[in-house]
Amino acid sequence: DEVYIEFEGDITTVACEMPQFFNTRRGFDTAAGGDLTEMSYCVGCVSGFADYKLGAKFIPVPVTKWKGQLPKPVVIQRIKTLVDVSKLSPKGSHDWDACGIGLFVKGKF
Repeated sequence: DEVYIEFEGDITTVACEMPQFFNTRRGFDTAAGGDLTEMSYCVGCVSGFADYKLGAKFIPVPVTKWKGQLPKPVVIQRIKTLVDVSKLSPKGSHDWDACGIGLFVKGKF
C-alpha cells in the first residue's frame, strides 16, 4: 500500500537523530533486542524519503553531537531559554528531542 502524506510548504532539509551504540548495559540491551537495528532501518527510510520523494537534503545528527551527555531536564531547560515555547505543546521527550535537533542543525544549540 502506498502512503500519502501531505505537507504544507516546501521541505528542503530533513534532520534526524542517528542511532548510536553506547557501551553501557542499556546500550547492549538495546542492541541485543534488535532496537538499534530497527531504529537504524527507520532512519534509512527517512533519509530515502527525504531524498527521493521530497528532493530534500538529509542531515544525520549523532546524539553525542547535539546533546552529548546532558540529562533530559537540562536539554528541555536549554530549549526553553532559546525558544518561546508558550505556544508549543510538547507531549513527550521525543518532541523535545526534535526541537533540540532542529536548534542544533540551525547552529543554536
